[in-house]
Amino acid sequence: MRDFAKALGGWPRTDRLDAEVLALFAQRIQPPVRALASPACQVAAELLARRAQLMGMRVAEKNRLATVVRKISSHIAFLENA
Repeated sequence: MRDFAKALGGWPRTDRLDAEVLALFAQRIQPPVRALASPACQVAAELLARRAQLMGMRVAEKNRLATVVRKISSHIAFLENA
């Protein structure tokens, strides 16, 4: 879509111009019509996306925990040797 708009002379910056470029694109390219995903598929996709977010958060927290444990352990060792 972006390349199509650039080929026409630029990327529109207003909603009206953007809508006109989208309409022109659809008219000239005639992309195939695709059915919307069923509500069950949409819910499943949202749940999978949320699961991926939570898994990433878990990894980040485990990494943070390991860093904190190392820092605290080295601080305790320093205090014991002082």
